[in-house]
Amino acid sequence: MFTIIFPVLNERLRLENGVTRTVEYLRKIAFEDYEIIIVDNGSEDETPQIAEMLCQKYEKVRYERINVRGVGAAFRRGVELSHGDVVGYMDIDLSTNIKHLGEAIHFLKYSLRSNTLTAAVSPENPIQREENGIAGLRPRDC
Repeated sequence: MFTIIFPVLNERLRLENGVTRTVEYLRKIAFEDYEIIIVDNGSEDETPQIAEMLCQKYEKVRYERINVRGVGAAFRRGVELSHGDVVGYMDIDLSTNIKHLGEAIHFLKYSLRSNTLTAAVSPENPIQREENGIAGLRPRDC
């Protein structure tokens, strides 16, 4: 299983679109073995209500609110809650091209099956570094 963590703070304008685009993309590439965890570290807008609505709409989406500010704290809490063999995070505005998520899934599934994990970017693997590249994906045991 892959866990995608979205650390958020006051993201009422981006949250629904970011989660919906991610779920739709994963459906498009026929990938079902995932969970999405939204970790809110103190939003003061409608982010909690939108996150709860997304949990109702998508069975693979979960929401957790923490009272500690900072992306690092949100990420750590997401890792604690995760069930994935691979845990990663993405910015909710999807500033990294979403196709890189599919490339990372393909690469990591192959690496985990062959019981080897090489550098995320090398001439031998299918992932190509672009301006924003792949941010935050790592095997859970690292």
